[in-house]
Amino acid sequence: MSMALKRPSVDGGTGVRFREPSVDAGASRGALIMTSAFGGRQTPYFHVENTYRLEPNKIFSASQVRNVIKRVFDQELKNVTYEPSKCTLLSSQLSDAIKKGVKDLGYSRYKIVAMVVVGQPKVSAISFTSRCIWNAKVDTFSEYVHNGDDIYAVGLVYGIYCE
Repeated sequence: MSMALKRPSVDGGTGVRFREPSVDAGASRGALIMTSAFGGRQTPYFHVENTYRLEPNKIFSASQVRNVIKRVFDQELKNVTYEPSKCTLLSSQLSDAIKKGVKDLGYSRYKIVAMVVVGQPKVSAISFTSRCIWNAKVDTFSEYVHNGDDIYAVGLVYGIYCE
């Protein structure tokens, strides 16, 4: 009867040495990626000071953002009729287009949150509520309601400054 021998790298308690790690165990994953990107050369180290900027260079303008929402709704909802199966995708596409338009306005260090609700006007009532904690000096929101014959859309964009 022959005895099978375990490889030394997986043999656990027989006194056989385990396989040595190929990299330093204390190195972080980011350092490993940077090292491989530089082909094993010594990676440069940059130290960047924090800016501690408490106020934005450009204040978030609710009227400019409202114009962006209005433009996107007017372009995308021109001849659209309400179809429940397509409205989930439509609201997602509208939200992405609005967020891209607001980012193009150049508000640096602002987190942009865009929400769109699409519905049918024949519904008797709708309630739309949101809450947020923010700094009243620099954070704000903008909204626009598009009312069509067969579809309505509510667009809401929050601009939250990241200090």
